Amino acid sequence: MNNKPNIHLFRTRGASYFYDANTAAIVKISDSLYDALLNEKEPTLKEDIEYKEKLISKGYLSSFRPKEIVHPSTDIVEDILENNVEMITLQLTQQCNFRCAYCPYTIASEDRGHSAKRMTFEMAKKGVDFLLTHSANVKDPVIGFYGGEPFLEFDLIKKVIEYTKKKAGGKFFGFTVTTNGSLLTEDKVQFLEENSVIVMISLDGPKEVHDKNRKLAVSGKGSFEKVMDNVMRLYDAHPSFVKNNIQFNAVVDPVNQFSCFNEFFIKAEYIKNSSMLRTQILESKYTDYSDPTAVEFFMEREQEIFKMFLAKMGRLSEEKISPLVKMQYEEMINKLHLGRRTMLSLPEYGHPSGPCVPGSARVFLSCDGTLLPCEKVSEKTDAFKIGTIDEGFDFDLVRKILNIGKLTEEACKNCWAFTMCVSCANGCDDGSELSAQKRLADCQDVKGYLDEAFVHYCTLKELGCNYAAYGFNDPVEL
Repeated sequence: MNNKPNIHLFRTRGASYFYDANTAAIVKISDSLYDALLNEKEPTLKEDIEYKEKLISKGYLSSFRPKEIVHPSTDIVEDILENNVEMITLQLTQQCNFRCAYCPYTIASEDRGHSAKRMTFEMAKKGVDFLLTHSANVKDPVIGFYGGEPFLEFDLIKKVIEYTKKKAGGKFFGFTVTTNGSLLTEDKVQFLEENSVIVMISLDGPKEVHDKNRKLAVSGKGSFEKVMDNVMRLYDAHPSFVKNNIQFNAVVDPVNQFSCFNEFFIKAEYIKNSSMLRTQILESKYTDYSDPTAVEFFMEREQEIFKMFLAKMGRLSEEKISPLVKMQYEEMINKLHLGRRTMLSLPEYGHPSGPCVPGSARVFLSCDGTLLPCEKVSEKTDAFKIGTIDEGFDFDLVRKILNIGKLTEEACKNCWAFTMCVSCANGCDDGSELSAQKRLADCQDVKGYLDEAFVHYCTLKELGCNYAAYGFNDPVEL
């Protein structure tokens, strides 16, 4: 058994801290005690010795570790999936009129490949019926339409929505669709608005950036102008629908100047007046993070995050904040602040946070009737094929994915990020099976993300942010 305190040490410019895994507390300490803990030595200063003893008496600096990695939902997987499936995502087609450089369908050697496969109406009805029979405890279940490009099968979308409403039996169903935006004609928009469909449109930034990765399949030309023509018509003719139902997703390639993205999204009134802008950084396997432009991009992004934090404390106008980082604060509060309130101690038998119960939050139905945990996982990896629409869930496979921490059990037992982990099974896929090596590599990224979040969180505290307003006052000062 590891006898070291189960903590994570970090520093801001103003102070030293540790995160205590066993109490989910962030504790402020002296620089000298920080150095002693970092070097696994006993403190020498009287005040540090007394403070450490006080911390131990309060339950901090414990060496407790879980005895076994086992997810608490392991024994109730059947009950959860029989009645609590919140969403089904229908893969209407594997075909697309785009060939995006980072799309797994375009890079057929990875997760998927473009093909002529399309979902029949009979298969789609089975998907709807499956959700109906597995969502008894869900107030507002959701049906998502996915591709390829789902609007290539718009008639099928209409049939599915009409079928769902007939079968709903008084239950309210939500609908979502993820699209490249190129096929948004007026008749489609009218139908979507009439049925309150949430529409996620992919738009990666200004023309020179968007067109670099998102090209039309037939001509190989950039798609920006085609998408923008449709978006502007939509904005002009249906402003209330844009405000309530249109969301934008931007995959930001850092090998571009941060300012070019920032200026584009700040000036885009149709985005500012939409339901949401979600941004994500293009993964390093698709671009070059070591490029000098990318290095400068990330530096500017950190500056914008700091400005956003200042705005949250009333020290800077919200209008000065980059739309690319506006969600950082909410993400930090949800993860570091509110998230820790629900996990205040390590269990003897438990599993690192990160994996959901596969198929519960959403289940993905492929064209051929295979069930997968979600749209993000590979259709080619057998470990993710958690059932079929005709035979239902394979509960043994579900339990295996749920207990992904078993792959790296000893490392997980001794990890300070046990209750803060965001690693799911998708990060462990090596193309054929779930890999311990891939999980450990993903672990380093997760801990790096959390370390940065802790520094931001405590820096804000030092600058006067009042977390008591959220019902949980950190950091701890005894």
